[in-house]
Amino acid sequence: MSRILKGITVSVLAALLCAVMGFSWHPDEVPAGNAAQDDKLVVIVNNQLDVDSISVADLNRIYLGKKKILAGQNINRLASLENGEIHQLFLSTCLNRSHSSFINYWKRMVFTGKGLMPKVFKNEREIVDYVKKHKTAIGYISVNTPHDGVKSVILKD
Repeated sequence: MSRILKGITVSVLAALLCAVMGFSWHPDEVPAGNAAQDDKLVVIVNNQLDVDSISVADLNRIYLGKKKILAGQNINRLASLENGEIHQLFLSTCLNRSHSSFINYWKRMVFTGKGLMPKVFKNEREIVDYVKKHKTAIGYISVNTPHDGVKSVILKD
C-alpha cells in the first residue's frame, strides 16, 4: 500500500472513530487549551478602542475574518506573528488551528475575495507599534513584551 493511501486510510479511520464517539475532528486541528488562564499570552488593542475584554470565541471569529465589530467598534486590522512560540500558542489556544491551517484558510479567503490576510510581523515589538498606530487594530504578544501605549484585553472563555 502506498504512503499516500496509508495516510488517507488513517485520516479516514480517525474521522470515523471520532464521528462514532460523537467528537468533531479535522486533521489540521490542534487541541485547544484554556486561553483565559494562559499567563504567557496577551491580546492587545489600540488605547482608543473601548474594549476591556474579549471572549475566545469572538477572538477566533475576528482572526478568521468572520467578525469585524466588537463592542460596537470596528476591528479590521489584524496583527499576527510570522512564527515562534507565542504564535503557535495563540493559534492552538485561541483559534484551534495549526500554522499551516491558518495560512491556508487565509489564502482561500483572499483568493475568493472574502477578506484580507492579517498583517504579519517578525517580532512582537512591531505588533505593539502597529496596534499603537491604528485605532482598529488587534494583536497578540508575550506577557513579557513591553506594551506601553496599547491596551491589554482580558481574554475570557
